[in-house]
Amino acid sequence: MLNRADEKWCMENPPFLKKKLIAIAKAALLGATVGVGLILLDLVTLWMWKHGYLSKSWNDFFADLAMLQVLVHALFSIGPEGTLAAGFLVNGLVWALVFGLVAAFWQFAIKNYEK
Repeated sequence: MLNRADEKWCMENPPFLKKKLIAIAKAALLGATVGVGLILLDLVTLWMWKHGYLSKSWNDFFADLAMLQVLVHALFSIGPEGTLAAGFLVNGLVWALVFGLVAAFWQFAIKNYEK
């Protein structure tokens, strides 16, 4: 049986820390994908509504979702000229940050590897 003084903390164990950092990076990548995917989803549903493939109620739902994305874009964008590419970048980074912070909190504060 190991004594508590003999155990290493996760910051002192590089392979253990590397696993945690890779999990955080994966979560951040997923967050960026979600952020960009929401914009693409809005563009596709707008096109579908214009061509008659989608009902007005679904289009309104996704337009409201796009308004939330615009608020995030407006808060973090610098300068008056906002292009669609800047929207992709801002939403991708914001969602990556949110997912990464949640994953870091999970990995370092909540998740317990004791046997």
